[in-house]
Amino acid sequence: MDSRTLKPGESVHDLAHRLDKDLENFIEQKIKENEETTKNEPAKEPEDFETMWERMKTHPAFMAEVDLTKPLSAEVEGLIALKYEIDDVTDKAENYKEDGNVRFKYKKYRLAIDNYTEAIKCKSPDKKLNAILYSNRAAAHYHLGNYRSALNDCIFARKFKPDHIKAILKGAQCLFEMKQYRSAIEWCRTGLLVDDEHTLFLELRIKAEIARKTYEKEERKKLSKERKDEQEKEQLIATIRERGVTISGDIYSTETPGGVTVHLNPEGTLQWPVFFLYPETQESDFIEKVDANSCFEDHIMHMFSSKLDPPPWDLSRKYTPNTIEIYFEDRDTQQLYQVSPQQSLANTLKHDRYTVELGTPSFLLLAKGTEFRDFFS
Repeated sequence: MDSRTLKPGESVHDLAHRLDKDLENFIEQKIKENEETTKNEPAKEPEDFETMWERMKTHPAFMAEVDLTKPLSAEVEGLIALKYEIDDVTDKAENYKEDGNVRFKYKKYRLAIDNYTEAIKCKSPDKKLNAILYSNRAAAHYHLGNYRSALNDCIFARKFKPDHIKAILKGAQCLFEMKQYRSAIEWCRTGLLVDDEHTLFLELRIKAEIARKTYEKEERKKLSKERKDEQEKEQLIATIRERGVTISGDIYSTETPGGVTVHLNPEGTLQWPVFFLYPETQESDFIEKVDANSCFEDHIMHMFSSKLDPPPWDLSRKYTPNTIEIYFEDRDTQQLYQVSPQQSLANTLKHDRYTVELGTPSFLLLAKGTEFRDFFS
């Protein structure tokens, strides 16, 4: 086993001791290699200190910076672990903060959040440090789009240091992203009380003012439209009931294909979306707009004309204008009522046993002369 590999059950202190010995051997080896090179190749210049230093920096003890986003060797992990084997909670929190900053630098924001969280858990008495930790974690959350969490951290940072400029700025930016423009403006004003020439606060306040006016204008338009739509809906319901139609549920239900709903045409005639159901084949047709004054046979003649190819589920042409019978079902008694093909949709919907469910009338179509029709009816 490599002497530098962390052994099962080995403590970080044992590893540190071995790394010290390994470091001594490493330096002695490099010196010896340099001497051997000079001895065996006298024509070459001996390795200068800078070249030797570049090679020595590959050893964990001489690394100026560690990329924490890549897999680490056992030696490096051991040295990092040593950073946290200390009793001073402030020093420990500082170490976690430094690692978080490195991860933040490499845009590993989730890992940075973990480091800042561990630093906060140290409960250092240093208020300034705690403000920085919460502010840094807020910045990481912000980059992930976690604006609510980032704002909460900014609020905590200001509890430790009310004038923490980075926390105030990040909080204002979070509020802007959350479209809470009035609050964002207030935070900008607070920031300008701390630094009245801070350009980012000045720019964000102007941006928030413009966005607030645009947003509130759009909200007023939206509210006005909602009120208008509600009034039109109430008027439409009143018209439907005045015409003797019983309705149940929301007439603006979006369960129909394309969300088509009943409406009045310019002439004041109701236009209904209608379902034709074929229980024998478990198929259906959806007609987006049926004029209330039109008769059923108008649609059946068009849909089942002998000039058209039959639907895939009726290649034997059981369903023709001459064989189709139309029914509706009383949902309370489950009794079927037959409808004449010459009858208009408006007159059918006036039937005292018919109820339009969710704004969409539906009818059952059966074919005369079939066993299913005799059994079903």
